[in-house]
Amino acid sequence: MPDAALKKAREKCYKLLASRSRTVHELQTRLAKAGFETSVIEAVLASLAEQNLLDDRQFAREWIASRLAAKAVGSRYLWAELLQKGVDREIIAGELRDYDEDCQFEAALRLAYAKMKPDAAIKWRRLEGLLLRRGFGRSVINKVYRTIVEGGRFDIS
Repeated sequence: MPDAALKKAREKCYKLLASRSRTVHELQTRLAKAGFETSVIEAVLASLAEQNLLDDRQFAREWIASRLAAKAVGSRYLWAELLQKGVDREIIAGELRDYDEDCQFEAALRLAYAKMKPDAAIKWRRLEGLLLRRGFGRSVINKVYRTIVEGGRFDIS
């Protein structure tokens, strides 16, 4: 295995990691696209893991926290994003364990109230569509609906 290739691959990883943390899958994909051999990729990724620069569990934890701070999303949305980034399903399930239905309900309700304008006849199906696109489950959406209807914000007659 040539030292020049290892050095070049390591430098590429350092550049990518400088902007944000990455998953093993993301770095592996980027290095493969750059034309590095499999043996070089594996050696560099192992080295980065030993240096604690690659940790998919930590990545998932940080990703979830940053996404929830940025906007209201449901667990399905987060699940899909993390899967796309190559995070293992078991890691995702473990990290989303604390983001239970009550937390999602509060986030979905805040989002629904933020989208409702005073004295405007907003259609429930538009709001429901937004909540679905944001990854909230049907039980959370139904709870939001009941809360808003009971609060008199929608006329269902």
